[in-house]
Amino acid sequence: MNQVLKENSIGLWKLDGNQLYGDDCFLNLIGVSKEMDAQACLKFHLSHVHPEDQEQFGEYVRKLSEERTEIVYRFLHPEKGVMMIRCSGKKMEDGSIAGIHQDISDIVRLEKDKIVESYLAETNVKLRNQNEAQNDYYKEILDELPCGVFAYTVKELMLAYK
Repeated sequence: MNQVLKENSIGLWKLDGNQLYGDDCFLNLIGVSKEMDAQACLKFHLSHVHPEDQEQFGEYVRKLSEERTEIVYRFLHPEKGVMMIRCSGKKMEDGSIAGIHQDISDIVRLEKDKIVESYLAETNVKLRNQNEAQNDYYKEILDELPCGVFAYTVKELMLAYK
C-alpha cells in the first residue's frame, strides 16, 4: 500500500498541537529529513507555503478543526521549486488532525496544456472559417463586377520603375 501512495506522490501526515508528523513520502514531498523534529517540521512547512496562498492556507487549517476539508495550494520546495499540492485532512477522535499531502504539479501542468491546446484548436477553426468567409465575400464581389483585379507589392512596384 505504501508503494501505491509513493508512486502517486501521496504522503500521510498528522498534526498534533504544534507538532507535524509525516511518513517518508510526506517528508520527501516537503523537502525535510527524517531527523527533523515535529515542531521544526511544522514551522518549515508553514514557512514554505507560497506567500500568495498563505491566507487561503490559514483558512484551510482553521476549517480542519471543525470539518473534513481540502485545499490546492502552491508549496515552495527547497529543491524542486514551486509545487502544486492537494492537501486533505480531518479531525481525529484523539483531537489531532490527519490527512494526505499530494504533489499534483504534473496533473495541473497537463490540464493547463489541454486547455491551451483546446484554445489553439478553437482559434484555428475560427480563423479558417473567417478566412473562408472573407474569400467567399471577395469572390462574390468579383463574380458580380465586370472588372479585373491587379495585385502587387511595394517591392514589385519599385522594380517596375527601375
